[in-house]
Amino acid sequence: MTVGASAYRPLCADVSGGHEVMVAVHPLRVELSETLAYWTVVDEQWRPVPLADSFLRDLRLGADRAEGTTRTVCR
Repeated sequence: MTVGASAYRPLCADVSGGHEVMVAVHPLRVELSETLAYWTVVDEQWRPVPLADSFLRDLRLGADRAEGTTRTVCR
């Protein structure tokens, strides 16, 4: 059986509305300034997934981790 490249779609459970909904997500680099950026995940409408974005932003800014750490976590 052959599986094409488009067969794999990362999914994330969005529970922000009170019930669980599975949404496809994609990594996105967010530039805060010329020297500061982090990676997050966005849904199919290019909106940040709130819970994941909060975690990744805090990991980069609050825990002072490297940008590559957030890239690795979100992929």
